[in-house]
Amino acid sequence: MNPTLRTLISFILIMTCQLAYADKPRFGDTLTVGIGGMNHRGKATMAVTRPDAPVDELTFTDLGLSDETEVFWGDLVWQFAERWKVRLNYSSFDARGQEVQTKGGNWDGLDWEVGARLSTDFEMELYIADLTWDFLKTENGHLGAGVGLHAVDLDLALLLEVGASIGGEGGFIPIDGDVTSVLAPLPNFSMSGGFMIGNKVYLHGSLGAFSLDYDKYDGSLFSARGAVEWRPWDHVGLGAAYQYVELELNIDRDSKQEYFDVEFYGPVLFLTVGF
Repeated sequence: MNPTLRTLISFILIMTCQLAYADKPRFGDTLTVGIGGMNHRGKATMAVTRPDAPVDELTFTDLGLSDETEVFWGDLVWQFAERWKVRLNYSSFDARGQEVQTKGGNWDGLDWEVGARLSTDFEMELYIADLTWDFLKTENGHLGAGVGLHAVDLDLALLLEVGASIGGEGGFIPIDGDVTSVLAPLPNFSMSGGFMIGNKVYLHGSLGAFSLDYDKYDGSLFSARGAVEWRPWDHVGLGAAYQYVELELNIDRDSKQEYFDVEFYGPVLFLTVGF
């Protein structure tokens, strides 16, 4: 298991065990809006294969893609009843790269040989929506269970280029391209909790997981998040968090099979406004 993920899970479990010892309520917000920046990191193994072709998996390294980017992060929590709340969260990942291939391969309608160059534009958007009921709620903290939807929107554009002599010098010319778009909405079961330290510090975290095997879809999802918020002013606070999402998805279509095994994770610094 990823060491950072193991630390994050331990933090969430310890926080849950300490719930009864918190001595202050949460900040009392009905609506809390968080905006910030995330150092988003990613790993991916992907393949889109026609029935008559061998499976060739591609990684970020194969495509010359950076595994790290700075992105916008947004969070909204609506506590619409004493024990009920809705949380919406958004983050993304973007990377562009070029890589000369050291082995032949294929992706959907593209086939290439050794020495070809792939230019890649990869974009991912992650949407999280959770409805949570606090089955344990005291004046000082809460522990709840929830259901929700995690949607991963992936777009991968590949441009296939081959070596050529251009004006007497070596170079590459484009010969073909392909764009793959996948929207993977998966339901999610989660546990979440939080408690106060003093009057101005709030610790909270959540764990979620789901597995689905239905029709042409076969996938699993795991997510974890831990955060600390400091509220020096009545309605404005500062916070830091760590977020981890792992998705494995197989889509068996008539014309092709799509496989994605992706991890997206990283630290977040954010500003909150509560009312």
